[in-house]
Amino acid sequence: MENFDQIFTLIAEHEGIGLNTDILETGLINIIALVGILVYTGRDFLGSILEARKANILQGVQDAESRLEEAEKRLEEAQKQLSQASIVISEIKNETIAAKKVLLEAE
Repeated sequence: MENFDQIFTLIAEHEGIGLNTDILETGLINIIALVGILVYTGRDFLGSILEARKANILQGVQDAESRLEEAEKRLEEAQKQLSQASIVISEIKNETIAAKKVLLEAE
């Protein structure tokens, strides 16, 4: 806590907290130049990485769409097989009911 008080006393004794408006002293020009150089030189590198990522994503989407189409076809086939199986089951039930009636009448 003493250090905290010392900081405020040092600030109060001197000029206080202020905004440094000297562009050369703050290094603003250096930062702007650095960012400009990074953008200029990194554009091709970053562009190629982004293009590769875009191609990879598009390929993944196309693969997913083709798998979806195949899954829909398989679902349709399975539904047809289910309807055929239910028809066969109903026929077997009808045959067993008829056979049961015949056996009951025979006794």
